[in-house]
Amino acid sequence: MGHREFLFHHLTRKLYLQDPSEFAYAPVAIYLFYVFLLACEWLDEEAMEAALEVHELEEEFLEMLRRDYS
Repeated sequence: MGHREFLFHHLTRKLYLQDPSEFAYAPVAIYLFYVFLLACEWLDEEAMEAALEVHELEEEFLEMLRRDYS
């Protein structure tokens, strides 16, 4: 499953949060998790590129949240 599919299709449909605004933290949390794994040397530089993809999707994801939950 790609990051786009996870953020836009799986996360908001399969996870229930009492406060939907907390979904806004998901891209940042995923990115920081990748950075942590890289710092612990559990990932290589190539895998870190996946984290950058999440970071690039953040603004689009936030726009979707604004549209769907406002």
